[in-house]
Amino acid sequence: MDTKNDVYKKLALHLDQMPIAFPSTESEVELRILRHFFTPEEAEIALYLSAMPESADKIYRRVKKTGISRETLEQTLDGLVSKGSILGGKLFQDKGKKKYYSKAHLAVGMYEFQVNRLTRKLVDDMGQYTDEAYAEAFITPRTSQLKTIPIESSFTPEHNVATYDDIRQLVMETAGKIAVYNCVCKQENIILGKACKKTERQEICIGFNEIAEYAIDNIAGRSISKDECLQILKQNEKDGLILQPENVQKPNFLCSCCSCCCTVLNMLKKFPRPAEYWHSNYFAEVKAEDCSGCKRCQKRCSMEAISIEENVSSVNLERCIGCGLCTSSCKTQAIKLKKKTRETVPAKDQFSLYRKIMLERLKPFDRLKMLGKVMIGSKI
Repeated sequence: MDTKNDVYKKLALHLDQMPIAFPSTESEVELRILRHFFTPEEAEIALYLSAMPESADKIYRRVKKTGISRETLEQTLDGLVSKGSILGGKLFQDKGKKKYYSKAHLAVGMYEFQVNRLTRKLVDDMGQYTDEAYAEAFITPRTSQLKTIPIESSFTPEHNVATYDDIRQLVMETAGKIAVYNCVCKQENIILGKACKKTERQEICIGFNEIAEYAIDNIAGRSISKDECLQILKQNEKDGLILQPENVQKPNFLCSCCSCCCTVLNMLKKFPRPAEYWHSNYFAEVKAEDCSGCKRCQKRCSMEAISIEENVSSVNLERCIGCGLCTSSCKTQAIKLKKKTRETVPAKDQFSLYRKIMLERLKPFDRLKMLGKVMIGSKI
């Protein structure tokens, strides 16, 4: 067995091989974070997990040299899934009757699964890590984990809206379960003694299909109908929350975010050009002659993309992430969403998304090494 600190250092390096990096810091706050999620014994088991889902049988062939029994391994893995430290269970139910498991990103992943069980210590450590290293690791990949889609009321008849940008269509075409659950960012703010400026509601996050099943079983998610889902999203829009689904064509989760609570939006807002790092197919544009200078749109914008000069609004396109919230507040309809000339088509599914992020991160030779490991079924 490794010493306690050694195993966490090894696990940190192992997680740093994921599509979203897990960078080291001088303070080693990242090791403190790992202690929130893994005991030393669990951390040692996690070293044998891959970024790709694998069956318990395959993992056991790799880990049995440690002397652990097959039964104990599965119990340990199931426990880690239950507390949100790794992925597994119903998250991989499309793979059949066998149980599958994989490593999880810190975000989106382990941290979000701590909803309803956050501690002040974890919140403080995560805040420190975000400031020291993780914000850059999360935000700067060319392809983002999340994207912004416009609120429904921002669309006008001339928009030719793709399904992956239309929240109503995404909800109505969901074949599996839908669940609503509490927002980890809002719970984080409550722990820090901060109040959300947009809404007192916590139950605003939506899970579809496998994520809905996981949320119901593990984080007190509530099963809802498509109609109730649309009602919740309508209220989210009214309250001024930004719709941020997984950056795939049929997302398994949808965050509804505000910059006063959301860790992601707060990270993004600190960059001088947020639009450069976030995927969206729309931007806001003001028709100056129709603008009354009422400042409603400016107050509605979470990215501080709107300024008022000589009683007329103007949009900084380097900061606009195309959420459409400004349009729903404009009484004169002076500000509207426009579709970008070059449309970004999201990845087909989660596997394709993270493969793309990983390939963008790696140098050419390292890409070949990783693809070779995938082809022969090795741990990555």
